[in-house]
Amino acid sequence: MFRYLFSSLTLVALTCILLQAQGPVTRQPMMSSVDPALFNGLHYRLVGPSRGGRVTTVTGVPSQPKTFYMGVASGGLFRTTDAGATWVSITDGKVPLGSTGCVAVADSNPNVIYLGTGSDDVRSNVSTGRGIYKTIDGGQTWTFIGLYNAGQIGSVRIHPTNPDVVWVSAQGDAFKSNSERGVFKTTDGGQTWRRVLFVSDQVGAMDVELQPGNPNVVYAWMSHLERKPWTIISGSRDGGFYKSADEAGWRTLPFGRRGPNVGAHQFARCADSTPFLLRRARGRSDERRGGLRRR
Repeated sequence: MFRYLFSSLTLVALTCILLQAQGPVTRQPMMSSVDPALFNGLHYRLVGPSRGGRVTTVTGVPSQPKTFYMGVASGGLFRTTDAGATWVSITDGKVPLGSTGCVAVADSNPNVIYLGTGSDDVRSNVSTGRGIYKTIDGGQTWTFIGLYNAGQIGSVRIHPTNPDVVWVSAQGDAFKSNSERGVFKTTDGGQTWRRVLFVSDQVGAMDVELQPGNPNVVYAWMSHLERKPWTIISGSRDGGFYKSADEAGWRTLPFGRRGPNVGAHQFARCADSTPFLLRRARGRSDERRGGLRRR
C-alpha cells in the first residue's frame, strides 16, 4: 500500500519537474487512444543506493538533468550527479539527525537547498524531526534555521525566482498536541518564520503546494496524525483542502467524497495547469476511499 502510494506520488513529482524544465507548455488535444506498444521500452530499474528503511523524499534539478536528491526515513540526504550511477551522502556529520521529511532545491539557484527533517509517513516506528536546515553552497555546509518543535515536515516549497521565500508544511509533534504546526512561511531565507495557516494544536499540515506561474496562490492539506503507543490516529473531522490567493485569508475547497475522517493526503500540480493529482491515505475507518484522484 505504502509503496504503491509513494511510487504514484513520486511519478507525479518527477513528471512535474520534467515539464518545468521544458518551459511553457502549449496544451495539445487529448489523444483518443494510445498504442500500448509505445510503452514496451519503458522499464523501472533500481538506481540505488542500498539503504535500510523507506525513501521519504526525492527531487530533481531542472537545470541539471542528471542531478537528483533522495532522503530516507532514518539515514539523511543523498545526491547523485550522474543519473543514479553513484550516490553520496551530503548530510552525514553535518545535520545531527537522520530523519528526513522533505528536500527542496531552489530553481533560481541550485546551490540553495532546504531540508525539512522528520519523516512525514508516520508508521509504528518514527523518528521525531527537529526543524529546517539550509545550505547555500550545495551541501558543503548546513545551518539550522528554525522550527525546532514542528515535528514531521512533509513539504518545503521555494519561490521560483526568490530563494529566500519559502513555505513549509509542518505536521507537528507526532506524539502529542503542540502549537508549532500548520503552514509556515519565511521571506528572509529562514531568519524568521510566520505561521500563515493554523487549525488547532492537533491538526497539522500534510502538504503545501504553489500554483505554477503564480506562487502567490498557495494550496494546503490539513489533517490530524498522531502516534500513540498502542495505535496511530490518522484523520479527524477537522482539516481539509485549503487555498489562499493573497495570504489575507484561506478558504476550504471541496475535494471528492468526504467521509467521517479527513485523513493524511498529499497532492501535486503540473506545470501545464492540469488538475491536481491527489493521494488519499485515509484512516482505517475510510480505507476504501484511498488511492489517486484528479480534481
